[in-house]
Amino acid sequence: MIFLLPIEIKDREIFSKVFLSYKLLENGHKIIIGSQRDIPQNISKISNCFWFDKNTFISKINKNFDMKYVNKNYIGMLDEEGPLAFFNSTSREIRYPKAISKFYDYFFVWGKEDQKKIKYLNKRISILGHPKYDLLKKPYVHLWDSKVKLIKKKYNDFVLFNSSFKSRPSKANYRKSIITLRDNLPNKKNLKKSLKILDLVFKNEEKNYKETIKLLKELAGIYKSTNFIFRPHPNESINVVKKKFGKIPKNLKIIYQGSVTPWIISSKVVMHSGCTTALEAAVLKKKIICFIPFGNLDRYKIYSKIGKFFNKKNLCIRKFGDFLNTERPNLNLKFTDSIIINSKNNNFFYKNFLKFLIKNNLHKLESKFFISEVETSEIKKSIYNLKQKIKSYISKFKDILIKTPLIYLLDQKYIYTKESREKKIKVLKQSEITKILSQIKKISSSKLNFKVNKISENVFIVKNSSK
Repeated sequence: MIFLLPIEIKDREIFSKVFLSYKLLENGHKIIIGSQRDIPQNISKISNCFWFDKNTFISKINKNFDMKYVNKNYIGMLDEEGPLAFFNSTSREIRYPKAISKFYDYFFVWGKEDQKKIKYLNKRISILGHPKYDLLKKPYVHLWDSKVKLIKKKYNDFVLFNSSFKSRPSKANYRKSIITLRDNLPNKKNLKKSLKILDLVFKNEEKNYKETIKLLKELAGIYKSTNFIFRPHPNESINVVKKKFGKIPKNLKIIYQGSVTPWIISSKVVMHSGCTTALEAAVLKKKIICFIPFGNLDRYKIYSKIGKFFNKKNLCIRKFGDFLNTERPNLNLKFTDSIIINSKNNNFFYKNFLKFLIKNNLHKLESKFFISEVETSEIKKSIYNLKQKIKSYISKFKDILIKTPLIYLLDQKYIYTKESREKKIKVLKQSEITKILSQIKKISSSKLNFKVNKISENVFIVKNSSK
């Protein structure tokens, strides 16, 4: 079977997607991997393939072009922004409305707590975990060894703070939030209520951000021999973050580089204010501190079960020294297991997924695909390029429109600027995929031989050449 593995944010997804590719290759399957935006544009006439989706708002789905309807294909959703257990009711309502079952064949969730949140999809739900947690266990955790070595050499023992703050958006971005809710809430009467909740979240996040900056500055001032690293959220501008922090001690650094995983592995303590990276830290049995002084959301209560929880800055500072020097991580591993089924050493996502394929008779299907005519016909390629230029001019006009109240005339799928789109994956190279596959092969002591061939811009097919 051919599996299509789209990547939206490279730092977040490339390692887990390539790892899953490797395991599927070992079992005789083929993989098409690439930019989530580019795969549908450059692949056509596919049948009996399996699309691994990350989640798509129903308002964006077009039945005339969706491959499930164009040909006989299968679509399974594994939410990259999960676990669902951490979503508030509004997020679940717009991302998992009951009508979503018309568009997806299967739903994969991280753990039992996720399953409880979308019971109405029960017959199609499989609890598999997430492939990124496979890479935190032996032997695959050694994939990060070289990066970990470099980080430790440069920063020694350090405390890592992973940001998940939702800063109050600009007027244009706030309007986008309204449109997203407007176009996706099944019950439109909930729009005003949802906007009030959103506004409260922004207010609390702003206060939490300010208190966190104060906390880290004070801790860095007290523990001068320990480095403190603040990692901004992928959607944050590092220059804006540096302005927020202002003057900082030498041992407090603001860094965003590559995947977060080797940074978690390298750290002595992981701190956060409601970030899902705490789950990776828990699987790695790291010492975890959650600091959330304002707000009373359900997800904050969840984080109080993962590591040490503080809502008072002075208490956190007073207790920090003992926590820094203790060897005990103080984790509720039973709770972590209910959130992520493959958090245990003997449970792997890829094994669960292979069993799922056999159970649903998908493992022996013969898949077909053809490269889009855009890629093979010079005439149609010229027409395609002309269309792209026209779209580019329209896009520039749309980007101006988006900055005005006229944005409310647009559907959700048209409200994103070129800048916001480019925060997704820009370039995916053949060498990047080959390098990760080679590293996994070495770690696995596998005899697998593979080929990575370019299909189109940012899209590649990976085959097992051993057979």
